[in-house]
Amino acid sequence: MTMAFMSLVAIVISEYFSAAVGRKLLLPLLLAGVSTVIYWAWTESLAAGDLRPYAIVQFLPMLLIPIVITIYRARSDLGRYLWWMIGFYASAKLFEWVDISLYEFGNLISGHSIKHLIASLAPLSLVFGLMKRRERLR
Repeated sequence: MTMAFMSLVAIVISEYFSAAVGRKLLLPLLLAGVSTVIYWAWTESLAAGDLRPYAIVQFLPMLLIPIVITIYRARSDLGRYLWWMIGFYASAKLFEWVDISLYEFGNLISGHSIKHLIASLAPLSLVFGLMKRRERLR
């Protein structure tokens, strides 16, 4: 997940600010994301389980990307697909939040299961947007 979120940050930087900077930041962002998982595992081994850096890597981009999309102009029409992606992510988080209540309501499917189904649409919307973006630029 951290690699996906950090890659997304690099894509947004490339699309809204500078492609060269986005490319240069990709590897450091990926390493930062992976380091949060390593830190989490290390703190788990100490019986502390500190998820704060991991949470920042997961939630901060989803808070900042809508601001960037709203304020700055993109190189293409990728912004609307980023909005779809954010919507799917937020919906997935909502189903995660009502996980047990939903399962207890109908005893058919958990919110966690629905979360994964909806969450899979988030990167799919971005991939679709990137494919459409290429067609537009040709």
